[in-house]
Amino acid sequence: MQCDARCGLASTPTQVLCKCLMDPWAIAMQGLVPFQVAYQKAKQDTSDGESVKVLDVASGTGRFLSFLLQAYPDADATALDLSKYYLEKAKEQCELHTAAGGKLTTVEAKAEEMPFEDESFDIITNVYLFHELPLEVRKEVAR
Repeated sequence: MQCDARCGLASTPTQVLCKCLMDPWAIAMQGLVPFQVAYQKAKQDTSDGESVKVLDVASGTGRFLSFLLQAYPDADATALDLSKYYLEKAKEQCELHTAAGGKLTTVEAKAEEMPFEDESFDIITNVYLFHELPLEVRKEVAR
């Protein structure tokens, strides 16, 4: 699939989305569109100068999170996963973001035992795990 030349004239999120749609991983990238709506709302609700806090549950290698951070470099991101190996890969995947001064925190934990206070994040993302979780765990994520 060829990217339309007009993408260069579009906003950063649209440019990133266009690049993502050329990628075989495009199905997960469809999450950028609803994320944009949630991000704009969260940005309105935060105090001036405060970053939007994003938690990516079951972040895996951080591929989806890296696309979010390309489009929203001022986000304060946290990657949560069970695997220390995947979290290291997520750091590598998001290296451009952190090298440019962006914030990325990695947390090794189960989704049902997240070490965060209630309402610690403005936006929570999850690409592949959520539908696999029992109802009790989904409630934990929603707190």
